[in-house]
Amino acid sequence: MKLSTRFAWASAALLPVLIIAAGAALVPWESADLRAERDTYLRTRADTLAPQASSLAAQSSNPASRVREALQAPDDAVVLAVRGADVTVGDAPSAGRLPAVDGAFSVREGLRQWRGYSASDQVTKARVWVVEPESVLSAKVRRLRGRVWLMALIVSPVAFAVGGLLGRRTIRPLTVLRERARLVSSGTGARIALRTGVDEIDDVAGILDAALAHRDEQEMRVVEAWQAARSFAATAAHELRTPLTGIQAALDVLEHPGAEAADRREALDDLRAAHTRVLGLLEVLRALSRAELARPEQFAEVDVAELAETALYAARGRHPGVRYDARVDASAEGGAAVLAGWADGLRMIMDNLLDNAAVHGVPATGPGSGLIVLGLAREPGLLVLTVDDQGPGIAPELRGRLFDRFVASEASPGFGLGLTIVAQVVGLHQGTVEALPGPAGWGTRFLVRLPSQGFPKERF
Repeated sequence: MKLSTRFAWASAALLPVLIIAAGAALVPWESADLRAERDTYLRTRADTLAPQASSLAAQSSNPASRVREALQAPDDAVVLAVRGADVTVGDAPSAGRLPAVDGAFSVREGLRQWRGYSASDQVTKARVWVVEPESVLSAKVRRLRGRVWLMALIVSPVAFAVGGLLGRRTIRPLTVLRERARLVSSGTGARIALRTGVDEIDDVAGILDAALAHRDEQEMRVVEAWQAARSFAATAAHELRTPLTGIQAALDVLEHPGAEAADRREALDDLRAAHTRVLGLLEVLRALSRAELARPEQFAEVDVAELAETALYAARGRHPGVRYDARVDASAEGGAAVLAGWADGLRMIMDNLLDNAAVHGVPATGPGSGLIVLGLAREPGLLVLTVDDQGPGIAPELRGRLFDRFVASEASPGFGLGLTIVAQVVGLHQGTVEALPGPAGWGTRFLVRLPSQGFPKERF
């Protein structure tokens, strides 16, 4: 059953019940008022007739007609007691059942009951009883109850119709929400984005949008993980083929019964070189997979200046013949180089850029004796990291492809993946990286810009 139909049925059932309940409370209240009005009326009539009772009874052979003329109310029932004689007008009980004292009274005769008021004249000693059958008031109460029931019967279909209309209008925002949810359930990336002015519906729409965003994010992560696994497998297969082929060739030489001792030594050297290359490749692939699968949830406060100092110390150990220096701008000193980031990933950026500069950016001779400078500065909303070398530079046609996988110069001993890792980590931080000519007119500058993401935080 539709919600609007349920609303209509509820209205059709509830309103009549409310009317009947209100009537049940109102009828006794109204009955009490009618009784009070009746008693007041009867007392007024009795007090008016008491002084006239003797004259009305004596003026005519038909005193009842004279009493009616005085009453000007043909429905009133009156009993007059004058000098031992009784005059009865209208529907009244026998005079013997009437009280001989002034005031309101009730009297029953058989199955019938009357309500009346007794009054007397002190001079003539005449007494008047004005009475009314209880059935008169009972009829009024029954009519009142009947009107309550009639109103309930009339209201029921009207309430059903009005309830249906109001129900459809009331659930209109819910209907719109249902249609929007049906449209976005296909996973197209659309959102409900519903604002109806009804807080509950808008809250549900917001919750659904959050759930859809979470679903899309999870799907994206699954796709990214699948692509990363596929890319990783392709990379591993591509890079492992060459050293494994060399290993197979060296093993064939070692297994050949006619191989000379020099050939065997050369084969062992090839095996050691291939082993070293495979280990290096596995380490690079491990770093590449970590960069591909990293998530912003891993971000924390990172002091990039402290991280740069540690990276320089490690680079000097890896390349003892290379000179390194650090240039930290005053804007990045004193804790201003703190940002929200992935510490391991930022370290990967520095290690790869410093190693790349040590391999490609140190000339045999030249200005500065091959100095490599790691720079750190701030721009509005950004932390800027630079690595400058004094090598031969990078050809302009190679700069656009430098961060792609397996792109390396012919003289490079690496795998062409180090700068790919740099680009991936920078992209994870929503930053940019580019290769430029060196600031002195020779060599290469790698320029990395990272959003501060709400940092730095002041330190005192």
